[in-house]
Parts: sequence; C-alpha cells; structure tokens
Amino acid sequence: MCAFKDKIDHLRDLHDIVFNTLSYRPLVNQRDFVLRLEDHRILVIDDDGDSASLTAWLLQKNGFTEVSTSTDAREAIARYMEGAPDLVIVDLHMPGFSGVDVVRTIRELDPDGEYVPIVVMTGDMGPSAKREAFEAGCNDFIDKFAEEYEFLLRVRNCLRTRFLHVGMKNQNALLEQQVYDRTRDLVSAQEEVVQRLAAAAEYRDDMTGRHVERVGNLAAEIARAIGFSVEEAGMIQRTAKLHDIGKIGISDTILHKRGPLTPEERRVMQTHTTIGDQILANGNTEIIRTAQKIARSHHERWDGNGYPDGLSGEAIPLPGRIVAVADVFDALITERPYKDAILMDVAREIILDERGRHFDPEMVDAFRGISQRRLLALTRMDDAQIA
Repeated sequence: MCAFKDKIDHLRDLHDIVFNTLSYRPLVNQRDFVLRLEDHRILVIDDDGDSASLTAWLLQKNGFTEVSTSTDAREAIARYMEGAPDLVIVDLHMPGFSGVDVVRTIRELDPDGEYVPIVVMTGDMGPSAKREAFEAGCNDFIDKFAEEYEFLLRVRNCLRTRFLHVGMKNQNALLEQQVYDRTRDLVSAQEEVVQRLAAAAEYRDDMTGRHVERVGNLAAEIARAIGFSVEEAGMIQRTAKLHDIGKIGISDTILHKRGPLTPEERRVMQTHTTIGDQILANGNTEIIRTAQKIARSHHERWDGNGYPDGLSGEAIPLPGRIVAVADVFDALITERPYKDAILMDVAREIILDERGRHFDPEMVDAFRGISQRRLLALTRMDDAQIA
C-alpha cells in the first residue's frame, strides 16, 4: 500500500514538473500559461445540489479556485455557451435531461469545443453506460465512489490535456501569424522592387516617373470595370508599371529624339517589348509573370496590326489589352520630346474612335464608363494636360 502511495506521489510530482515546464512556452493567449492548473475553470453539473456541492468542495479543498456548480442541465449548457470552462464534470443520471444529453448537446452546439474535456460521474459503471457516454463525446468516466486521489488525478489529467491542446492551438496561431507577416513582408519587398525597377526604366523616357503611376491607376480602374476583383485589379495596377521596362535597352538618342523617328529608329524602339519580355522571363511569381505578359503585348492591336507578334483579338493577353488603353491615353495627354500634349477630351475621343481597331471593344466600353471627374483624379499629375 505504501509503495502504491509513493507511485501516486511520484505521478503528482511528475505532473507538476511537466506543467511548470510547459507553462513558460510562449502562447498567444497569456491566460493559459500564467495560470496554475488549479486556477482553470471547472463547471460541475448535478441535479442533486448536495452532490454538486460535495464535488465542488472536494475540488476547492485541493486548491481549485474557479469551481462553479449548476443543478439545472439546460441552464448549465447556456452558461457553457456564454463562456466555455476548461473542464465540465456532469452527473450521468439526471431526470429530464441526462448527463449523456448534456454531453451530446455541448458537442453539437460547440463542435470545435476548444477541446473542453467533459467528465461523466456516476455510480453506474456498467459497460452500456460507459459506451453511451463515450459515444456522446465525453473524455473520461469516473465512479462517484472512487478514491479522492483517483478523482483528482483524472481531473488534473483532463485539465493538462486541455492545457496542451490550447497551447498547441495558440502556438499554431502564432506560427500562422508569423508566416502571414513574413509573407506580407516578402510581397511588400517584391512590390517595392517592382516599383523601383519601373521607375528606373521610366526615368530613361520620363524624368518625372509619373507616367507609370498614371497607367497603373487607369489600368486598375478599367480592370475593375470589367469585373476584376479588388485583388486582381491591384495586381494589374502594380504590374502595369513595368509595361515599358524594356526601354532600359533603348539608347537615349532614340528615347529623347525630338521629332518623328525614322523607320529604323522606330523598329529599334519597338524592340522594347521583346527586351521587356526577356528581362521578366522565367519569373516564379504571379506579379512577374503578369508583368511579362504586359511588357510584351501592350502594343498589340485588336485588329492584328500591332507588334511584336501581330496578335489580334482575344489572342492578345487580357492584361496587355487593358494596359494598351491606359498607356495610349496617358501618352496622348502627356508632353513628350517628339510631341505636344493634347487635351483630355480630345484624347478620350481618340480612344473611343479606336474601338474594335486598336483596342478591345470591351476595354473601350469600360473606359467610356469612367466619369470625367474620376478620369481627372486618376491622371491628375503635373505633366499631364488636363485642361
């Protein structure tokens, strides 16, 4: 008997060591690691008030400070749903609404349950009663007449399991948050690189760097008008800024020439689409792959007379068809070394007139639907002609 008691004391000591070690793990919910096991909330449900009070007294005598009782099963379930305890102890045989009914109802109303253990207490230790209780979803089955040490060990074991479950869940939530934060930082860094790369290319041709911003804004507006989600339109806005990245490979003599280009110079200028395609080739991310499509295809025409591939109609990638409208419109209202800016109303009419020839009719219809006020807001930059 003494040896058995020593084993029980050893189990208690082992439990304390494990719990104290685990309690210093960094959890999201601080309540679950700063509390002692005995400070966790226990709800005792028993239609017999004296029996419920005795169970609560036994727990409190052994250091459990957050113990509440209920003699009404339905009221206890409502209390559970208001704020789930850390452990439920319920009597099996109660009139009207049995312990099995309580277990089943809690599991149905709270299927996740934050892994709240439910212990069924009864004097009926028959196999059918146990099977019914466990099938309903209880976690342990205790004889009402069990020794005090056995009762307490089972209670502590259920609470420790609850503690470990919540700790693991919170750790997973913390890891998920860290992954989200890291992913967000990576996306942000990627977008910053795209922005700076676009600016580097644009400074070769537009010292203000505002053209790419305006094209991105207008392209996103068109994308939203044809049904793109906010996220998809955002992708178009970011990647449109790289539409002229290939101009990095075009000489300043051609880029800054005042007046019309010669046929040979025009041919060289047109290679900025294929240069951009090569710069962005073999991308591993959606943002680079989309930017590559735009860089190569934004000078294609709906009627097939564009470059570099002479694509027509829907063979032209959709992002390129969107950006084509935004790029030409902004080029028209912006002063360049080889031309003066034209008024926005005139530029708008040019875009509308090119419906079905230069531009995808759907994109032109979407552009037509943008109000004058909105168009001004999207293109209001110092070097754009908005008068």
